[in-house]
Amino acid sequence: MENKNKSEYNRLYRLKNHEKIREREKKYKDEHRDEINEKRRHIYEENKEQIHAKKLHLRESTIARRTEMIQCECGKMIQRQSKLRHEKTDKHLRLIKEWEIIKKWEK
Repeated sequence: MENKNKSEYNRLYRLKNHEKIREREKKYKDEHRDEINEKRRHIYEENKEQIHAKKLHLRESTIARRTEMIQCECGKMIQRQSKLRHEKTDKHLRLIKEWEIIKKWEK
């Protein structure tokens, strides 16, 4: 069987037997739970410092992105995390309406 045909056969088999495959995987995980947990624990212990460094970096970059100052389309400077709340304010809606009127008037 060619590679292309074999991969197509495998794809179709997975689609047709999705539930059977899922049950087989679940049964394997239940029977080998201790081994799987031990492997995960071992991998975690080996890479603990890298995992913590990555989490810290992600946390810091998320905080930096949230508190980043952006300019709203109405012209006000706001934090990125409060953009949706700002867009619901009366001041924002009034300014946007005024801009639309001015644009229509300029045409």
